Amino acid sequence: MKILNFLLCINLSVFLFSSEGGIGINIESSQGSAKVTLSLSNPVEYRFERLEDSDIFCLYLKNIEISERKIALENEILKGIEVSRYDPETVKMTFFLYDIGNIEPKVVALDKRITIEFYYRDKFPNYENSGLQEEKAQSEERKKDRFFLMGVGMIRFNWTKVKGNEIRFRYSDLGLPPDFSTRERASFVMDGTYGGGEYIINGQLNYDPENRITEPPLDFFVNTGNENVFLSVGDLRAGFFVDSIFPRYYHPFRGGIIKLGSKRVGVEFVGGMSRGSSEIEELRADAGAGPYYLRESPIIRGSESVFMVARSISNPDIEIKRILLLRNKDYFIDYDRGMIIFNYPLYPYDELGNPIYIVVSYQYESILGRFTRSVSGLRAFLSPLDWLTLNFMFVGDADKSLKIEDAWRQKRGIYSFGLKVDSKFANILGEFSFSEEPLSKREKGFFGGGFLNLSENLHLYFNSWKVEDNFSAFANEQLKYGYGLQQIFPTFLRTIFLSPFQFGRNLGSELYPFSLSRVSVGEEEGHIFLDWNRGKTNLCGGFGMRREMLTSIFHKTFFLTTFHDGEKTKFWLKGELDQEKDKDKEEKNVSDKILVFGYRQRLWSGEKGQIYAQLDYVGDYFEDFLDLSYDSIRHSGNLFLEYLTENEGVFAGYRKELVLKRGSGEKLLDANIYETGIRKHLSKVFFLDSRFRYEESSQSSSNLENRIISLGGGIETKQFRAMARYEIQMNSSDGREGKRRLLSLFIFGSPYKDLSINLRYYKQLSKDFSPISFSERAEEELGARILWRVSRFLSFYSQWRYDTNFELYPPLDRTRGNALASVNGLKLTFLKKMDFLSNYKLIKVWGPIENKKESFASELGYLIWKHLRFAIGAEKIRFNDKFSPEGNYDSTVGYFKLVALY
Repeated sequence: MKILNFLLCINLSVFLFSSEGGIGINIESSQGSAKVTLSLSNPVEYRFERLEDSDIFCLYLKNIEISERKIALENEILKGIEVSRYDPETVKMTFFLYDIGNIEPKVVALDKRITIEFYYRDKFPNYENSGLQEEKAQSEERKKDRFFLMGVGMIRFNWTKVKGNEIRFRYSDLGLPPDFSTRERASFVMDGTYGGGEYIINGQLNYDPENRITEPPLDFFVNTGNENVFLSVGDLRAGFFVDSIFPRYYHPFRGGIIKLGSKRVGVEFVGGMSRGSSEIEELRADAGAGPYYLRESPIIRGSESVFMVARSISNPDIEIKRILLLRNKDYFIDYDRGMIIFNYPLYPYDELGNPIYIVVSYQYESILGRFTRSVSGLRAFLSPLDWLTLNFMFVGDADKSLKIEDAWRQKRGIYSFGLKVDSKFANILGEFSFSEEPLSKREKGFFGGGFLNLSENLHLYFNSWKVEDNFSAFANEQLKYGYGLQQIFPTFLRTIFLSPFQFGRNLGSELYPFSLSRVSVGEEEGHIFLDWNRGKTNLCGGFGMRREMLTSIFHKTFFLTTFHDGEKTKFWLKGELDQEKDKDKEEKNVSDKILVFGYRQRLWSGEKGQIYAQLDYVGDYFEDFLDLSYDSIRHSGNLFLEYLTENEGVFAGYRKELVLKRGSGEKLLDANIYETGIRKHLSKVFFLDSRFRYEESSQSSSNLENRIISLGGGIETKQFRAMARYEIQMNSSDGREGKRRLLSLFIFGSPYKDLSINLRYYKQLSKDFSPISFSERAEEELGARILWRVSRFLSFYSQWRYDTNFELYPPLDRTRGNALASVNGLKLTFLKKMDFLSNYKLIKVWGPIENKKESFASELGYLIWKHLRFAIGAEKIRFNDKFSPEGNYDSTVGYFKLVALY
């Protein structure tokens, strides 16, 4: 079988890119000046400085991924530009200048563009008094029409001979960097204005079948227009109608959005297709740092949101705190396998004995899953006053295989009427929606909430919602688990972290019980409270009610709380009454009185740090009037002592948990928890991060002991970071013993200017013993990545990943699986015009399944013209399955291509 295919792309200017984003560089040279314009895919933080006593300037860009390279220039001022990795979060652009004398750089940042102009002072005699001229120049600059197009692409013609079925390499984090790849690809960024600066146009295109394995190979979008007339076409990863509640569409979406109107009235039309499915999982935090596995995979890259959630020990349905965790800072995620591993140990209970969960919302799709649903939407709005907006929204979807008339009849739809008030004195949002699905009746959803500023210090907050049990949540699937009030009104989230060592405790969510309320399908809830704040002291009190639609049980809450946030002294006090009962008081009738008290004092302050002491107490008086469960009294006390230097230090803590049966005084739970740890830089380079926790408890007739030892530390410099951790967890309970060990190592950075290294290793081993059974499980992963640009003529890239797992369960049948994946690339440049590319890929699996996939490619290219390259190459691909030879595959590919680049 012979196949002929091609891809056509064009390239202008310079584009440094990766799968996450990029920078377009446009360089203009003239006599006595050099102007460098950077076009970014997103606005970023930056810092510009001159190295002391040198002719070198540096620009630091935060949170952006690009390819490292050097650009040689011919200009009387600027010799060249070097792009390198400064630290894991920062890119460094170094500008090398000739003997500049009285040179003066001028930096102007406008949205996603940074312009740096180098020129001699005598060329611009009025520069010293140019503040007004600068502002005027920026205004005139905005009115000018401009357009930048940057990218890289190619035409590739293949001649292919195939035996068997074609295969694809699946590991999403094992792709080659673009400049080592011989596969077809394209990447473009454009940005500009037209119509006298009145209209903008921007967008990007990425086509990369090699690195986008778990997603469609093409990703693009184009935006054009102004605030009144706007067109957006392409892949909208954040969905649309994101400022609404019920019709908010979360799924990755490919299509178009058209907006027509003015400041007072307008309409938006939406049409396209969506892909992926959403899932929300709740995992107990009982495996330390992990790994934790999600049910579905592969996961769409960047779609996950990870929270650490604590639920009430007396009522697990009540969420008392929620903390958003950040990728790379708090955890690493393997999108292919659906695995999460944390950078520190998690504990199953917080400082007050409440159980800890990991909640993950994410989007996933199978390898064969692509765009499956056709989507349509409409939004019309009317704003008769500056502070008042009325709107109507509709969103619907159906299977894309249906005909248009059938799709409309079998669609899922949400219709919503909205009200928004945004003024100095009030902020109110209201939505009334109803949903419909085939063969189902209409279900209603309502939300109304906001706050009133009664005075400078006094505010009234109120919220109410009711969502029927079968309301369709296909658009905003977070409604199935709970759409947080802080996502609607960010000011509702009260965040109070007492110290970096109590990272699992948000005191704000404990003192303000409604701050973590969630709008959920099948629930009715409402609350109102007053909040008074003066100086460092806050006083708050209110009432709330909640009912699940499938039951007749009401939950009522009354609370009064105060918090003083002084620099030396902090104290807090809360009284809360919770009641749960049905209408006739026959199924449930319980009362829960809660008292919270805490005091934190700075004992000593020095030049390098401070010493703090903390004491807090929680009393919980539970009473069941129907005698379906024990009436109990819970006492929880916490003593904490720590030495802090900013976010580092040493701490020690003790907690006592005691639950007594009311009347008889019988102990239902008696627990003691001891904990100590250190997080400290021992020098400018070395740091230590370790913890020890011991827990002993007795509950009824069972006794439990649990020990967690976590030893961590590493090396940290501006160019290099290495972290290692050894964690062991041992527990025993009435003849049953368990032991779990985890070793992890992370190394990344650039120890040398042209060498980038990334190493990741972890090994987990767990064993459980009991008088009648034994189980064992082991897992190990080693990954390494090296990028070395040895010289202008030689570059090398290599990435390896090894996985193995072992399971032993009754009847003691051993199961062991292994996998090895690797990609390697080599690039040689001859005489500035000729280059040679070669790469090798391998995936090998052995164990219960044994197969091997590998490919080898080589390419020879020649720079015909300044921006045009011609290349010829060959590629060999093989797949061999030991147990299923009918699936073997063998192909030989010959090709030639033209590449446009700048």
